[in-house]
Amino acid sequence: MGPLRLFLALSVMFSHIGSIAWIPTVPAGFAVYSFFIMSGFYITLGLNERYKSANDNFEFYLGRALRLWPAYLFSILILIPAGMFEYTFNLIMQMPFFMKVVALFSNTFMLGSDLLLHMSAVDGHIKFSEYGIDPAHNGASTILNIPVWTLSIEIMFYLVAPFIVRSLKRSVIYFSIGVVYLFLTKNFSSALPFPVRTDLYFPGPSFYFGLGVMAYWLPKVLSKNLAVGVASYAAILATILACSILPLGLTLSFFALTVLCRPIFDKTRNSRLDQWFGDLSYPIYITHIPITIIVRWLGWFEATPMSYFVSIIVGSIFVVHVIEKPIEKYRAIWRRKRLAAKHPSAIETA
Repeated sequence: MGPLRLFLALSVMFSHIGSIAWIPTVPAGFAVYSFFIMSGFYITLGLNERYKSANDNFEFYLGRALRLWPAYLFSILILIPAGMFEYTFNLIMQMPFFMKVVALFSNTFMLGSDLLLHMSAVDGHIKFSEYGIDPAHNGASTILNIPVWTLSIEIMFYLVAPFIVRSLKRSVIYFSIGVVYLFLTKNFSSALPFPVRTDLYFPGPSFYFGLGVMAYWLPKVLSKNLAVGVASYAAILATILACSILPLGLTLSFFALTVLCRPIFDKTRNSRLDQWFGDLSYPIYITHIPITIIVRWLGWFEATPMSYFVSIIVGSIFVVHVIEKPIEKYRAIWRRKRLAAKHPSAIETA
């Protein structure tokens, strides 16, 4: 699924830097939701086929941290020469105590940055204020790299996943929570006394993570009982149609992705090219805004969508090969040693 992940990352990127006529994209929101579906699938796959027991949870969490944090650290450190780091830090220091703590913590560890999308500082006090709705919103201004809010939500899923996705029953319950939340917000949020960004609260994305979780489990259900499997897929389609607010074509694409995650993964899991495309997706997603800031600050060439695009691709390739690949190499060595110590016969399959 590497090319698809790359395409989705590019779609988000072009929504921020401007489009290039000959490169097709999809809406950024759809791309993010699709990422959540694929993340739900991959995490469920890993927790059932590699990190199979509670004893493996620490290694799972460590692996997720090493996958996300180094590239994120790179993305904020490159902002230092442009003065963006200092500017944002000074802004944070002017915020009320709680906002200050949240901003400092989340800018360091990513987790919690989504909270800043729901608050603003007004006359030294914290006010409920929704990003994208309140024109005076200032909480998001304290986030060094704004796309990190989606990673905060992603991390929340990682934290709860080991206690949910190893069980089909718990997986269905988790998905059902997302279904109920989205159905209610779709049909009744207009009755609230003030506008709310219901899509930015964790139960909403849980629907899409849950679709990915179901993408792992439903083929197993189908293989054991055809009638139950077909009925389950029909129920998934019905819930997607009932909950989505996107156009029908994009809505049906969520169902297609849910159905196709497993077979596409099985067909491409040993493809190095597919993996390379997939490896580029996260660095593109997390570095694209900082790199555009650096391009404008340097002023070496005209700041256009094409110059941004080329710079982001070069920067992302650098992140993959200079930062992520060496970390993954040493992580694989550590994993083999750990497996050898616990199960000497398992070293061949590490």
